[in-house]
Amino acid sequence: MEDKNRTERFRFRVGLRGQQVVLFLLVALMPLFVVSLAIKVLGENALKESVGENHVLLAQEKLARVDNAVFEKIEKIQAELPNIRAAVVHANTANGEEAVFFNVWKQLVDSIRLLETYAGDKTEVTITDASGYVLRSNNPQLQYFTQRGGPHKVNNTTWWQRAYNNGIGYPFAEDIRYDKIRSVHLLPIALPIRTTSENVVLSFGASAANTENNTVGVLRIVLVLPELLGIVESSLDLEKMHTILTDESGKIIAASPESGYQVDTYIEMNNAAEEAIIEAKKAGQGKYYDYEAAGETDSFNEPRVYGWARTQLSPAEPWKVRQNFSNWIVFISRPTAAAYVGVVKLNNYIFYVTIGSSCIVVFIAWWAAQRIATPILKVAEAARSIGQGEFDSEIVVDSDDEVGTLAEEFNEMRRNLKTAVDKLTREERKLTTIVDNLGEGLIVVEPTGYVLYVNPVAERLLNLGETDGYENYISIDTETGAIRWTKASENEVLSFESTGEPQIQDTKTVDLKILSASQREMAQHQTMIAEVRDNEHQRNGGADRVLRIIVSQFPDESNNVAGTVYVFDDITNEHEIEQMKSEFVSLVSHELRTPLTSIIGFISLILDGKTGNINQKQHESLSRALRQSKRLAVLINDLLDISRIEAGRIEMKQEQVQIDWIAKRRIEELRPQADEKSISLLLEAPPNLPLMIADADRVGQIFINLIGNAIKFTPDNGKVTVRISTSSQNGSERDGFHVEVIDTGPGIPADEREKVFDKFRQLGSVQTRQQGGSGLGLSIAAGIVEAHGGQLWVDAGDNGQGCNFQFFIPFL
Repeated sequence: MEDKNRTERFRFRVGLRGQQVVLFLLVALMPLFVVSLAIKVLGENALKESVGENHVLLAQEKLARVDNAVFEKIEKIQAELPNIRAAVVHANTANGEEAVFFNVWKQLVDSIRLLETYAGDKTEVTITDASGYVLRSNNPQLQYFTQRGGPHKVNNTTWWQRAYNNGIGYPFAEDIRYDKIRSVHLLPIALPIRTTSENVVLSFGASAANTENNTVGVLRIVLVLPELLGIVESSLDLEKMHTILTDESGKIIAASPESGYQVDTYIEMNNAAEEAIIEAKKAGQGKYYDYEAAGETDSFNEPRVYGWARTQLSPAEPWKVRQNFSNWIVFISRPTAAAYVGVVKLNNYIFYVTIGSSCIVVFIAWWAAQRIATPILKVAEAARSIGQGEFDSEIVVDSDDEVGTLAEEFNEMRRNLKTAVDKLTREERKLTTIVDNLGEGLIVVEPTGYVLYVNPVAERLLNLGETDGYENYISIDTETGAIRWTKASENEVLSFESTGEPQIQDTKTVDLKILSASQREMAQHQTMIAEVRDNEHQRNGGADRVLRIIVSQFPDESNNVAGTVYVFDDITNEHEIEQMKSEFVSLVSHELRTPLTSIIGFISLILDGKTGNINQKQHESLSRALRQSKRLAVLINDLLDISRIEAGRIEMKQEQVQIDWIAKRRIEELRPQADEKSISLLLEAPPNLPLMIADADRVGQIFINLIGNAIKFTPDNGKVTVRISTSSQNGSERDGFHVEVIDTGPGIPADEREKVFDKFRQLGSVQTRQQGGSGLGLSIAAGIVEAHGGQLWVDAGDNGQGCNFQFFIPFL
């Protein structure tokens, strides 16, 4: 898995040249893309607005054509009104005389023909007086002569009533209609005929607020408007353009055939149509044109662009607000694809320009990256050579820029580094020579067990053979007493890393017999004495070696354990001498104890008067001799015990005992000593303590040594407390008995507390020397505790005063 991740990292790694190319492209192309995008967006919006405005202009132009067509006809008709006014006025004075009506009828013949010419072919023209009588009409149904022989009266028609308006007069236009037979639009209008030509003009442009009664008749004429079909015809210049003419409510007046709309139907309510109709309802307050550039889908599911315009009213013609023909709306629409051809071309131009510019930028970026990266790659190659130990590579860069400065500085650094490495190499050789010629063996090991260094003395002491040129691993098991040394060649290591299969390796096991390595010594001094047993060495006629192994750890920059240093000191001779000394002491102790026992027995008999009476002076002398004999016996027993502990021959009975009972008995034995100094001797123990599996006599010896030591060093009127409890050992999950012996004596300095457990060790204070002693009690106590699998240590007493000797013995 790790090799796979490493391969993936290498696969996606980009070199310096590639990074510079990417950087140049980002710096150059990003502004180019931003500008291109801005031009695209702004240009596209501008073109769309231009298209919409063109549609509006086209709609306004068509609307102007419609308005001009209608109002030109109306203006011509208005110009003819003075010519018929006199005849109409004369008809109003007829008082029902047929002769007068007939005379007027004949006078209006030419006017009727002229008005027909103005209105259009085959149109209808009707002239009435102020009473609603038809004076002349080209409509056969409204002819002067009827079956009853009198004029026809139309005063009950809407157009006459609206136009006459109680004599005030008001122009009136009916709804436009489409003649399907003739395929032409017709617009009926009714105009009031006023008394004077000035009044005619004023009354035509006046509003409904004019209350002057000067209307003498009404002219009704139907305007023929073929121009409406002309404005909705498709233009060859504008592909698929639809033109739709509607009234203010959206009713179709005329529409391009391709649009699918029919006359007198209503336009589809899209956004543009809704806006136009709403604005038309606002009369003179709303907008007169607008466009929908976003595009809307029509009934054929085709997106189209819309523009519209409606009649713009003049303040001088407020009457137009109420006329249907004066509030028309023209809609112009084109398919989005056809309308925005320019937008597509603009996008294509921007795309091609951007691609071309990008190619040029890529080429320039590659050239610039090549120019910058080549010298840097030379520096990297030189750095790689330096990393491989080659310091003779000189970088040659023919440039005075920053890269040239970098190369010069690198060359200077190479020269300084070569000098420093040469110096370090000399120092390393000197140090290696010193370490190789040490009298002790030295092994430096990483936390993983990988051997960083081993000197020749260690190879010789452990019979490891040649280790140079191998990957070496070591593990030292202080519990089983074995050193496992593994050697693998570089080819075997590379084969293992590539295949993952273990290779045949040279493994050597050296057996250790731990001669002296108490838990206290390992925790405090990191020292143990072991006997090395090497079968191969024995076969060659060699004897076992005794080594002192000193272990120390060294930290890294983060204060974590970086490795371990093992120092092997060959103390075979010293051990033999120590062993001979121990054997001599043991032998002498045994030889002294037998006569000493007899001496103590005979002195006791003499003191008891078994051999006769003695005087006071003799009694005192013999008592003094008895005390010294017993003291010498205790010293001899201590020497024997310490010899057995060091030799590993001390025997511990395994029996069930009650630790608090042992403590009580030993306290009672020592109470007379405490009473001599008025020392309070207390026992604190909870009830129902569990049974202990231990040697009762040896445990009692621990109490004797610790309590006796506390009484010895506690001043008069002091206190010694023995506290027993059950708890777990610090740093371990084992449960057991925790015993504390606390005194109120002078205490032991922190830097000397660990030394009190050494043999014959006594503190250098005057009080200690006055108290006497062999200096073996604490060593014996520590040996007995460790023989039971426990640990003995010392701390400060209660409130920092005195000493607190503590030991822990597990339940099992």
